[in-house]
Amino acid sequence: MSLIPFSFNFSVACPVNSTGYVARYNNNEATVCSAAEITVYIPSTDSFTTGTTVYIDASLNTPLTGFTFISETVSATIWNLDSSTGVIGTSTGNAC
Repeated sequence: MSLIPFSFNFSVACPVNSTGYVARYNNNEATVCSAAEITVYIPSTDSFTTGTTVYIDASLNTPLTGFTFISETVSATIWNLDSSTGVIGTSTGNAC
């Protein structure tokens, strides 16, 4: 199994088919920036943007559900998140 190297403290080693991001997620846009930092994963062929599904496991089996806002720590953009599918929606226009 090939691993993706650590880089700038925001990418994490994971199977080659996924890329890890340090992110914060919450159901309240006003407090998402103070939520705990957790590693989430997306397909390695995608970018962290509208239409991408966010997963809680590097194998991409379990979408991140139950939350309505997400912000990855590199761009700090706050995105709407579909709470039932884990698909990133539009940017809220705000950042952490």
